[in-house]
Amino acid sequence: MYICTLFMAYLLHIDTSTDIGSVAVSHNGKLIHSISGVAARNHAGTVNSMISDCLATADITLNDIAAVVVCAGPGSYTGLRIAMATAKGICYALDKPLILNNKLTLLALNQCNKENDDISDFVAAILVAREKEYYMSIYTTNKICIQEPIHTTENDAQDLLKKCQKLHIISDLPEEEFHKMNVVPNVFSADITIDYIFWAAYAYEQFTCQEFVNIAAAAPFYLKQVYTHN
Repeated sequence: MYICTLFMAYLLHIDTSTDIGSVAVSHNGKLIHSISGVAARNHAGTVNSMISDCLATADITLNDIAAVVVCAGPGSYTGLRIAMATAKGICYALDKPLILNNKLTLLALNQCNKENDDISDFVAAILVAREKEYYMSIYTTNKICIQEPIHTTENDAQDLLKKCQKLHIISDLPEEEFHKMNVVPNVFSADITIDYIFWAAYAYEQFTCQEFVNIAAAAPFYLKQVYTHN
């Protein structure tokens, strides 16, 4: 059982799902400060220093943090494990709760907040997993999830997307590749960067509702099979 002090809810955000990691501190749903790394794929060597720098700028310590929030994927397997291990270490050491967010959900819901109902009816967040394979989630613009985050093939993605009229796609796959699938979004966004201002507000809602995960059982959102070699 965690004792949550809502009027002093500093949250530590960690995202190492992509080549460049980032961390942030928010307070009661408002972004205080964020830092992005400068070295690609060096999360293990930079995440702790970024956390220290971010906390120092916010003029707080780890003891002041009410919870840790992690973008748990999908993304780089190694990056996801580093963020999860870092967050679990803090949570265990300081008896803090852990919140996990899916990047697809963050991208889609952030766009839903901005969407004009006359422009789109659906928002799809789509990230490349490998050639002709994707991670995908679809929401209506009034934030109803019609497709939970999944790993899917190009053919199945095409079938799902064709069912959505007035579609806004957020993706790191070039727009012309969707045209080749006979999927023509009425709006396309290539920016797959998490909006920390939105993430701060979204995570605070989860914090106030105590939507915490079991730390011992918490795992990244790989969404597809992880292959290892003996």
